[in-house]
Order: sequence, then C-alpha cells, then structure tokens
Amino acid sequence: MHRDQLRIADPCHEDWSAMTGDPCRRHCASCDKHVHDLSAMTERAARQLVASSTDLCVRYAVRSDGSVVHAPSGRLPRLLAVAGALLSAAPALASGAPAPVEPATEGPSLMERAITRLRQAIGAEQPVSQGQVEVLMGDVAVPEPEPEP
Repeated sequence: MHRDQLRIADPCHEDWSAMTGDPCRRHCASCDKHVHDLSAMTERAARQLVASSTDLCVRYAVRSDGSVVHAPSGRLPRLLAVAGALLSAAPALASGAPAPVEPATEGPSLMERAITRLRQAIGAEQPVSQGQVEVLMGDVAVPEPEPEP
C-alpha cells in the first residue's frame, strides 16, 4: 500500500497511547470512532479492511518512499527469529554455567541485537519506532467517483 491510496484529508492529533483498545484497533473518545492501525496489520488484512469500509479512521506509519509499513505476514519470520535466538543462547545453556551478569547499559540487549541481525539476514521487516517514519492518523478521504462520459 502507498500513502496516495490512503489520503487523510484532515489529520487527527489525538494521542494514540491514550486510547483504549488493542494494538490493531482503539477507541477515540474525542470523535467516538474506532481507529485502526494499518501498520499493526499485515498488508492483506489492511487492504481487506480498507476495501470493506466507507467511513474509516486509520493510523499508519509511512516510509520515506511513501510506502505504508505493515506487520510481517506469515509465521516464517517469527519462527526464524525465535530459532535464531535459541541458537544464539545454546552455548550458554549447554555449558550449564550461570549467565554472566552484564552491567546495565543503554541500547539493545544481546538478545535484541541477535534477533535484529537474524531478521536482517532473512529480510524480515523490523518493528518501526515513530522516530524512523512519519505516522499519520485520521479519516480516510474516499475519492470522488469519476463522472461517466
């Protein structure tokens, strides 16, 4: 999906984290609507939702090229990430020795770095923080039907 397919005429500035609901859909008390996070859905699920609704309020993250960020589809990326994490921990588990205590540091943990490397190797999309992409929220502007000749 591309941002041009999901034009938001009047962006909403309500706080997503203050809304109640789940990662894919939350209720906005300000407008009394459900807001759907298309970036928390697979592209297929997002397309189905947009196609099935005429009055739709959405939130989505957009990459610099205008493409909408979506959750990875299928179980393979998740399965490979878990397998990689287990494999990276195997030597420590096999030795029977307690894991060394690492001093608290800022930044990703060893496990997070291992999972990130594995996802990069298999080409799985990374979870996106709001600092890396533009996040838009509001009612989808339905294009006017073209007049018949």
